[in-house]
Amino acid sequence: MLQQLGCAAEEVLFVGDSVEADLGGPWSIGMQACLIKGHRGSRLEPLFRHLVWQYRQG
Repeated sequence: MLQQLGCAAEEVLFVGDSVEADLGGPWSIGMQACLIKGHRGSRLEPLFRHLVWQYRQG
């Protein structure tokens, strides 16, 4: 996926909501990772859509 996007692992921030599932993988290949606290049943998709839109607008 990183190659398809033209990104190096060091340039990517992986955002997740679980310590067990979302930190080890990214760190193992050189990505940065952070956690955000969600509410049970909440979805991260609307947040990511907004962030991608902001990035594209530059």
